[in-house]
Amino acid sequence: MGAKLVARFDPDNLHDPIHVETLDGRFIGEADCIQAAGFNDTQAAREYNRKRNQYKKAVKKQLEAQRSMNAIEAANLLPDIDPPETPVSTVIEPMFKQAVGSDISPEERDELWERGWDKTLKNALRQ
Repeated sequence: MGAKLVARFDPDNLHDPIHVETLDGRFIGEADCIQAAGFNDTQAAREYNRKRNQYKKAVKKQLEAQRSMNAIEAANLLPDIDPPETPVSTVIEPMFKQAVGSDISPEERDELWERGWDKTLKNALRQ
């Protein structure tokens, strides 16, 4: 068991018994065909495989064509939409007001901001 063997058969009569030998050429016995199915010769099997491959290629082409047609049909079903009008762009001048309930004027706020910024820079330079 598990040893490699040589099977000799007649390619013109595939359903006849085959001769089984060891790799060194000693005859072991004959093995009968259990179920005569498939092809009677290798040429018929080759022809069948050739036709099967042709069929597969044709089905793939048909699928590609069908997908292409479906995409075109779907595009035709979409409604025609006019692009929206772009609004006229204008420059808007910002208007900053003093915060509600704040006691600090805008000038004082700017001054505090600058002083705080200076302190942060000085502390960073010291480290």
